[in-house]
This record gives sequence, structure tokens and C-alpha cells, in this order.
Amino acid sequence: MPFSAFSPGGANILAAGLLLAYQMLGGDNGGWAPGNGRTLMVNDNPSDLARGWREIPSPVQVSYNQGSVCPNFSPTVLPTSDGKPVIHITTDFEKYIGGPCECSMRPARPTGRPQFQWKSEV
Repeated sequence: MPFSAFSPGGANILAAGLLLAYQMLGGDNGGWAPGNGRTLMVNDNPSDLARGWREIPSPVQVSYNQGSVCPNFSPTVLPTSDGKPVIHITTDFEKYIGGPCECSMRPARPTGRPQFQWKSEV
């Protein structure tokens, strides 16, 4: 199930937009999109949800996200009250595929647009 959050605007990541965290990102022609497990979806114009979605790199990267009960399962993204950094929480296998499932969290803020490289807040 996708998780969405509204960013309040101001001098922040999205300037009043929607962030969407997802478990799996499908490609246009079937299969998985190249950013699957490594991106968040952003819509800078929440009044038009049919258009305007784009990918930005996610603070927590899931390298092998091919469908399972663990990798990127039920991810969460939360903008902070000032709208500058976000907190991204998701799951992945601890050491190897099929190993223990662990939760990872990373608060981060973007270092620039449009690439959105993240600077850790931890």
C-alpha cells in the first residue's frame, strides 16, 4: 500500500506538494521501473493528481526490490513540521536475501534541485 504525505510549503523540498512512498514501482511497459526501491514519487501540483508525478531519489535505498514480504514493505515518508527535511522509513533484508527483515530510517534534506541528492540529518 502506498503512503502519501503533504509537505506544507515554504523553503522546503516540495513547496507544497505530495510525497508518495511505495513498495513496488512498475514500468510503463510492464516489469519494474529503473527507480524501483530507490525513489519516492513527488507531485508539485496536488490539485492535478493525474499529471505531474516525478521520481526523486529516496533517502533509504532498497537495492533488490523484486517483490517479497520484506523489501520496501509498507514504506513511510514524513515531512517535518517546517517542511525542510523528510523522514523516510522502510524495510529490507538485514544481510542477505531471505535473511532477517529490518527497518531502516533516515531523516534527510535535499541538497539541490532537480537531482534531489540527500544530506543525512542523523
